Amino acid sequence: MFKKHPFAIISITILLAAGIFWTILYLLDFSVPEEKITYGVTFSKAHAEALGLNWKETLTAALDDLGIRHFRLAAYWDDIEPTDDHFAFEDLDWQVNEITKRGGTIIMGVGERLPGWPECHTPDWAQELERGEQQQKIMQMLPVVISQYENNPAIIRWQVENEPLLPSVERCAPPDENFFKKELALVERMDQTRPLMTTVSGEFGPWEDAGQYVDVLGASLYRTVWKSDATYSDYPFPPAFYKLRAETTRDVVPRIVLSELQAEPWLPGQALDAPRAEQYRPVNAALFEKTLGYARKTGFDEIYFSGVEWWYWLKTKHNESAIWDVARPLFPPEANPPLAGAIPATMSR
Repeated sequence: MFKKHPFAIISITILLAAGIFWTILYLLDFSVPEEKITYGVTFSKAHAEALGLNWKETLTAALDDLGIRHFRLAAYWDDIEPTDDHFAFEDLDWQVNEITKRGGTIIMGVGERLPGWPECHTPDWAQELERGEQQQKIMQMLPVVISQYENNPAIIRWQVENEPLLPSVERCAPPDENFFKKELALVERMDQTRPLMTTVSGEFGPWEDAGQYVDVLGASLYRTVWKSDATYSDYPFPPAFYKLRAETTRDVVPRIVLSELQAEPWLPGQALDAPRAEQYRPVNAALFEKTLGYARKTGFDEIYFSGVEWWYWLKTKHNESAIWDVARPLFPPEANPPLAGAIPATMSR
C-alpha cells in the first residue's frame, strides 16, 4: 500500500520526527535561568487614561514606588500630531523628562504601528487619506520626532514600528516591507549614534525577516491569550522554543531582547469592563511569578513587561496590590544594572 503512496510515508515520517523533537524539547528542556536580567516596562499614557487613571501619577508611581528605570515609550502619531502639520509634544516631553531626571533609559518607538491597542495609531485627519499619502505624512512626521529627542541621553534606541511585518488585525494597512525599510533609512540618516530596533511576534512568523534590517530585535512572549470563540488558549511552547528561535536569528541580528512579556489580561475591549475573576484568568500574582520564571529560562537578559498601568489600576482603584507587590523586587537599583551595549561603538547594519 505504501509503495503506491510514497508521499504518505514522507508525511508520516516528518510528523513523527516533529513529534519526537517536540517531546524531547519539553522533557529535556535545556534552558537555564538567566542570572543577570535588566527589567523594564512599556508605558502608555493612553492605556492609563483608558483605565481611568491619572497618567502622570501612574508613571510617577512606576518610577518612585516600584523604582523602574528602563522604559519603552512611544511617540504615538495620533497623540503627537493631532492635526495635520501641528505637533504637540508636551505630554511625551513630560514622560521623557521625568525618566531622564531619575537616570532612566528609554527605547523610543516611532512610526504608525506602535505598542498598545489599537495596533496602529493613525490620527483622525489621516484616516481618509490614500495609503501613499499616509506614508508621505509618516515620512514627514518621523524627522520631527527624532529631532525632538535626539539630544536626550536617556534615549538609548529608536524602535521603528512594532511588529511591522506581521499581518495585523484591525486598523492597520497590510505590511509593507519596502516602506518599513524607508523608515529605517530615514531614522538612520538622522541619528547614526543609536541602534535601530524593531519587534516581532515571539510565537508567529520568522524573526529573521525583520531582524535583518536592525541592530536590536525585540520579541513578544504571551502565555495565555483570548480566542475569538470567547475561550482562552495557552501557548504550548517551552522556554527552549524562544531560546532556539533567538539562537538561529543571531546570524542576522546579534542582540535580541524580550520587548513585551505578558503581564496583563488580553481581552476584547478594556480590561476594566471584565469581571475581576476574568481579568485574573490569564494574569494574577501567582501566574505572574510563574510567567517570570518561564521568561528567565528563555535566555534573554533584557525583559520589558506590559501592564504596569493595569497593576496600578488594581492597586489604586480596587485595593488589590498583589501583582504590584510581586513586581517590586524586580526593580531596585542593584537588580537593574545599566543596559549592556545600549549604544555600541559599532553596529551591525
